[in-house]
Amino acid sequence: MLTQLTMPIPLSTPKGNAWAVAIIDYGPHWDLLWVTFVKETGECWTFNNKDIRQEENYTFGLKSSSPANANSYQANNYKDIVEPIKKTKNYINNNI
Repeated sequence: MLTQLTMPIPLSTPKGNAWAVAIIDYGPHWDLLWVTFVKETGECWTFNNKDIRQEENYTFGLKSSSPANANSYQANNYKDIVEPIKKTKNYINNNI
């Protein structure tokens, strides 16, 4: 099944940062395949789950990680999610 994403998702891939625009799911015995467009070159590539990571996102407190690194960010508590949002809101209010 091919599912087009409503909003592209920024990902880190072996080819560089990319926008995921669709997901291909061949069923329970296969990895999801992410259809992406590399930001720098515009190339279209498809990657397995194990090859991609979500890009860094300051608002949600997500640290960047290498696609080879299986460690991912997990919020330890509510404060880990709320504090970056408050900092962003304060920055916008004070600087824009």
